[in-house]
Amino acid sequence: QGKLSDAMMRHQAEDHPLADRNKVEVLAQIAKPVEQVRDWFYDNRNYIDALDRAAEGVADRNKLHRDESGMALHGLLAAHNIRVRRLPASVMAGSLRRYDPHRKELLLSELLDLASRRFQMAVLLARLDHQDLIDQVMLDAKFEGESTRSLARVSLSNYFAAALLMPYRPFLAACESERYDIELIGHRFGTSFEQTTHRMSTLQRPEARGIPFYFVRVDRAGNVSKRFSAGRFPFSRFGGTCPLWNIHGAFETPGQIQTQLIRMPEGARYFSIARTVTRAGGSFAAPAPRLAVGLGCDVAFAPRLIYADAIDQDRTEPTEIGLNCFLCERQNCASRAQAPINRNLAVNELERSVALFSFEAE
Repeated sequence: QGKLSDAMMRHQAEDHPLADRNKVEVLAQIAKPVEQVRDWFYDNRNYIDALDRAAEGVADRNKLHRDESGMALHGLLAAHNIRVRRLPASVMAGSLRRYDPHRKELLLSELLDLASRRFQMAVLLARLDHQDLIDQVMLDAKFEGESTRSLARVSLSNYFAAALLMPYRPFLAACESERYDIELIGHRFGTSFEQTTHRMSTLQRPEARGIPFYFVRVDRAGNVSKRFSAGRFPFSRFGGTCPLWNIHGAFETPGQIQTQLIRMPEGARYFSIARTVTRAGGSFAAPAPRLAVGLGCDVAFAPRLIYADAIDQDRTEPTEIGLNCFLCERQNCASRAQAPINRNLAVNELERSVALFSFEAE
């Protein structure tokens, strides 16, 4: 029976389309909505001016960035006759947020912390008060397909919510005065580590720019679930990320900020910050997934960051990383897991080198 089971598993793996890397490009059509929305944010340097200014206006009028408890958000929802209820996880049945437009109730799970509850209230306010503006932004973006438009609508509502809780001018002023101290600024605005770092990657208003950060979120397996860039950091669509990047090492020291100087194959150098975060919704029976978020910028901006004070850029040798193993052409990398797709293998049957794969130079 064991042999039969092994044979069945092998047959399924061989027939499964994801077992064949050559079919990934075809399957990419399934992920087209995600990539289209990501590309649009990338093209706009992760800053949406109309939404950002509208959210800042609401925040200024209601002094939201001074309201840690969220009472102002409750008041704005009450103006729509909407009541916010916090319910047991068992009642929410796997949902963290549910809006019932007929009963005029926003239901939030007890598994959400205060920062997450405030964010979910802000998301609903975006849909209630600024749907026309969101629709206009989507119309101008010319998103194709209902799935893409739905995902874009969610992403833009989330963008508005972040801009509402961390309004542009006071948030940028705090970033500059506190030298982008993520934890301190998160305490000031009542936002989580991930919310704060993500917002930092959006500070590209033409007349008042912050540091052009990239932002990325990965799981333990290296799967990228979020990636944004206010600069031009070269993310790869497929194949994971480089294992030498400190965003992976962050899992070895949970909750602690890691810093790193990295250099890409073309020579560009970046200062990278990484730390683990835990998703909302955890319990003893079902622990919340732990993820790692990374924030980084060109090394030219590093002196403006509090995290770079302990690093002497002139004496610190950057860690050489690549986009991922499939696209990286660095020789003799002990962390290489795959051969580069655009190089011929160079197999020496009489020698075992440090790298798993050797390949011909150009």
